[in-house]
Amino acid sequence: MDQLAPSAYHDPREVVWKQLVAQSYWAILEALRRDGVAISGLDDVRFSFLKSFNSHHDVDLLCRHAEEAASQVVARLDRLGHPLTAAAVAGEITSLRQSLARAMDALQGLRQVDRVQGYVTDRTIAICGMPAEEFAANPDYVRATLQLIGEDSAQVAAQALAAWRAGFVLGGELLDLVRAAASQGWHSEDLLAEVLLREQRSGAYPSLREFEFVPGRAADENRRAKQQAVEEGYFLLGRLTSCASLLNAGSAPLPAGELRDACPVEATLRQAGLPLTPARLRAFRQFMLIHATHGLNPGEFAARIAAAVRPSFPQALIASLMVRAGKVHAGALPECMRQMDAYLKSTSRQQFVAGLLRHGQLFGFGHRIHKRDPSTGGDPRVAFQVARAREGFPDLAGEIDALEEFARLVGTMKPALAPNTDFGAAVWFHCFGLSPQAGAGMFSINRLPGLIAQVINQLDFKANALRPPLAVNLPYTV
Repeated sequence: MDQLAPSAYHDPREVVWKQLVAQSYWAILEALRRDGVAISGLDDVRFSFLKSFNSHHDVDLLCRHAEEAASQVVARLDRLGHPLTAAAVAGEITSLRQSLARAMDALQGLRQVDRVQGYVTDRTIAICGMPAEEFAANPDYVRATLQLIGEDSAQVAAQALAAWRAGFVLGGELLDLVRAAASQGWHSEDLLAEVLLREQRSGAYPSLREFEFVPGRAADENRRAKQQAVEEGYFLLGRLTSCASLLNAGSAPLPAGELRDACPVEATLRQAGLPLTPARLRAFRQFMLIHATHGLNPGEFAARIAAAVRPSFPQALIASLMVRAGKVHAGALPECMRQMDAYLKSTSRQQFVAGLLRHGQLFGFGHRIHKRDPSTGGDPRVAFQVARAREGFPDLAGEIDALEEFARLVGTMKPALAPNTDFGAAVWFHCFGLSPQAGAGMFSINRLPGLIAQVINQLDFKANALRPPLAVNLPYTV
């Protein structure tokens, strides 16, 4: 890890670049106001620049877009009869270029120093220090996910599995809650948050301070505290997984006795009422694991920063799940599933895609980190997810072909857009025949090990120590 450049999430180079550019942006707007230039006359250029500024992380790409915007602004000011303002703006841009060159040169030697569970750049996803595909190949789901918190012993794995199984068995009140949520069309994150609130109100969950590493305390006591956190986390993982699996229309509670010989992935799919083959089970486990964590995306960052101030375990997970519910985060998955179903049923698929693009209602495409270009092709998880779906559902090869054609059509009409992990997940859930509500539940439980790991890993740090800097954003309004 010492030889890796900083992860794309919260890269200090992006933070510094955007800070310097934002300073010049406000200085230019002030110059326009001072000289009586109508800012609205430059809004097309400004909005295009702001979309790039707030959407991208790669400094080279940001520089290209900023240079295009700068040349357009100066040229337009000259054309509108404001030569002095154009010269002042050009001078500010020249000074900015010099500042950026010095800053980026000074930061060239930066390396990844945060020992996080997932490392992400445009071309790379590593989990626990290995390629994501290698991590996903682990045949033991519990031991694989425990690697996210630096654990892999048989003893801890046995404790975690026992806690997961205890959480997976639901009482009558929770079963009634899940049935009501399913019939009323609750969003999966709302159901999981309600389950966590009920756990919290039970009074069984102390502050996470009880589990934190304490300098100077005996090593076995710190070890015991971490194991208690693992047991809490995996109990909640089992509980939430069970609730999410019961959102499927064909689901039925799995008898507790049948849990003894079933791995968590098998138990989840059997309880959901989904047909299994050995190939399908193996492929779905890999699908779940490759999606377990993805750097410091908003949901995982929310879990981590919540854990930093030491609420209870359920409270920290509630914070994360509510962030993930956003329409441009995990909340996009049900929309992607509905869109995929409508595509397959459309009489003119080309016209359908054109309409989505025209109205800006496309889900399952585009990513802040994984950009489409000839060297990368977008989110590297998608090809893996679709390949595993082909292994699990060889009889649905024609439908999977049609869905990949959907992605190709979008890429033909809008080359900058590549499918993201929502698309790959929606392919799986289409093959399983899940409703958008049930698919969203499955999608949530895929990421839960990463959220739980963020909470536990933050307990190695001093409480209330996690703070920005984060890269600055610029508003559309002036």
